[in-house]
Amino acid sequence: MWAFLTTTHRSNRRNTRTNPPYGRGLADRVVVHALQLTQSTGGTVAMLLDLASLAHPLRHVLYVTRPPAAVYVLNELICQPAGADGLE
Repeated sequence: MWAFLTTTHRSNRRNTRTNPPYGRGLADRVVVHALQLTQSTGGTVAMLLDLASLAHPLRHVLYVTRPPAAVYVLNELICQPAGADGLE
């Protein structure tokens, strides 16, 4: 994720899709950085975020100035148990 956050251009990729890490403001940094990178390429950004993030007062300006084109609400969350992927 840090490699993405330090990227200054994406000439070979127009679109960004991710489930950004939460905590310590990382999701906000990823969203803002992805929007900045796609501004020059005309690409799109798709993020899997907690629905509450849309209503957070600190994000109001971001969503008013760059509103999402669509919001899809998932009613089920499937969690993978820790270690199930072989990583711990």
